[in-house]
This record gives sequence, C-alpha cells and structure tokens, in this order.
Amino acid sequence: MAVPQMIAGPGAYILYSGPQHTFETHEATLAALADTKYVGTDPGLAALYEPLQGLLDRSVAEGHAADGLSRLMELLRQS
Repeated sequence: MAVPQMIAGPGAYILYSGPQHTFETHEATLAALADTKYVGTDPGLAALYEPLQGLLDRSVAEGHAADGLSRLMELLRQS
C-alpha cells in the first residue's frame, strides 16, 4: 500500500481487483506508480484488503499476536 509520498519509491505497492484482463492490459502503466498486486476478480476485494493489511501491520509492529488476522488474510487471498 502506498500514501502519496511513497509513490514510485521502494516498498510501495497498490492493490488492484476487478476483471483480470483489464488489470493485465494496464499493468505496465500501473507499475510506474508502485508495485502492483492483483487480488482477484471481485471489484471490492482490493478495498477490503487495505484496512485489513493496515490492521495486521499495526498488530505486528505493536507485538500483538496476529495469528487470527494472518489467517483471515490467507483465506481472503484464496478466494
């Protein structure tokens, strides 16, 4: 994930979801902004991942057990 200051910098990525052929058609252009991560055909999936990833990142940074969140993220990736 990336905030504006991170765009085109190391470690930045942007999540995409929706029709896979559309993503593949424009992936090279999108990659100029940040690494791309396609998460599935459901158009709302990328929007769902973002807050979950932020919550997981904070949990890990704060030293909390994140097993439940990790498992949820894994299940979402499989769908």
